[in-house]
Amino acid sequence: MKDHVARFTTTTNYRIALVRCSQTAQLIGNEQHKLTNKPLSYFSDGMVAALLLATQLKGNGVLSYEFDSDGPFDNYRCDATPLGYIRAMIPSSTFDKISTWDNKSPLIGKGNLYIGKKINQTKKPYQSVIKLVSENLTLNTIYYLKISEQINGIIHLCTMVKNNKVIHSDGFLVEELPGTTDEDRTRMENQINSIKEPGILFQNQDEDDVIIKRLLGNLTYNHIKDFDINFACPCTEKRFSQNLALISRNELNSLTDESDEIITECDFCKKVYQFKLKDILQFKNNLN
Repeated sequence: MKDHVARFTTTTNYRIALVRCSQTAQLIGNEQHKLTNKPLSYFSDGMVAALLLATQLKGNGVLSYEFDSDGPFDNYRCDATPLGYIRAMIPSSTFDKISTWDNKSPLIGKGNLYIGKKINQTKKPYQSVIKLVSENLTLNTIYYLKISEQINGIIHLCTMVKNNKVIHSDGFLVEELPGTTDEDRTRMENQINSIKEPGILFQNQDEDDVIIKRLLGNLTYNHIKDFDINFACPCTEKRFSQNLALISRNELNSLTDESDEIITECDFCKKVYQFKLKDILQFKNNLN
């Protein structure tokens, strides 16, 4: 099954999104960032959350799902678009802390969750900040929807990792729309509550229609549209050179090796860029 985001609506004023991103989670979390086991599961859950929340954007744009914490997993960021483009990262310092984690203490500690929204048509991005209420990203994201968005809905993130491989990384978002009656709300709540373990929905990696029927029961729904999920990183050599040109001369000297070269790496895609110090200084002078 190809990774994708599927969108549905019900005749009772609910909007549903399904995310299936096992292959992309394996690519970014394991192959690019070398994560395994529980850290890989959390990394993948963050990707699912970002893709689900991105379906709420009104127009083209980017949703950023970030958190920091006082645990070993102290920094994370994922950017996703409504069209299914995604990238995610942890800094090398976070990877080092995760690598020495004792497997006993909380991996994600006390901290904050940051949800950023940048719509292409608007100049200023919007950011919402809430405290992390749990090590579980599903609970943190539900809390965000309730507190910041004041949305009556439910989200569930479900990743299974075995032998350092993402077996599946999926999730759903059920969102109540304006005009929902009390009767319809009660029906939906009873249906969702009847699913004791939402992760079971994805256990057999069934097709979307099978999962949505299990999720909604006898409720009538319409399948709106699917979007393929694709890794995308907009980093370029020009962007890196522009950023380096903003650094002071002393800082540039500290980044330079014996051959007067500066080697940088994109935190997202891990692509390496090499620059001659003289070229950066020339570019810096041109800016002035």
